Amino acid sequence: MSEERVTKKSWWRTIPGVLTAAAGMITAMTGLIVALHQTGILEKNNKTTPSTDVSQPSTTEKVGTGQPPPFKDGGQEWTVINGPTPDPKKTARELLTAWKQGDRDAALKVAKPDAVDKLFRASSELKKAVSSKDFTCYLAGTGQRDCQIEGILGFRLTETDQGWWVENVEY
Repeated sequence: MSEERVTKKSWWRTIPGVLTAAAGMITAMTGLIVALHQTGILEKNNKTTPSTDVSQPSTTEKVGTGQPPPFKDGGQEWTVINGPTPDPKKTARELLTAWKQGDRDAALKVAKPDAVDKLFRASSELKKAVSSKDFTCYLAGTGQRDCQIEGILGFRLTETDQGWWVENVEY
């Protein structure tokens, strides 16, 4: 009987071994990228909206504070934030506040231009009639909400990766 020498190949030299190693590396890299993105390390600082450039400061912004000044109307204080929010009611309030202040630039930071144009064409009587900031919001479909105030003004909002945006205005 002759003894045959069996040479065992390293798993790195087999096709299944190479494919397994490649799949492992791709999975590890993908996991790392997802983790870095979720922690904000890979997040871009120059986010833009579908309708406007948010890198421009609001015309109502105080120099050096990064916060717009409050606006009083009907005994209530109204303040505009620069951009969409993760809450549809808050986004609706942002548009309402910008409209009450007559600040079209601030309105364009939370609403599409067509919605802003329609709202700013509304009569001054409507602006006077809206005295509350209390919106009632209803589910209008996947990623959509209808928000109404005092039964006389309504906003259709759509969720995006940047927050909630006002798509349409009804009065």
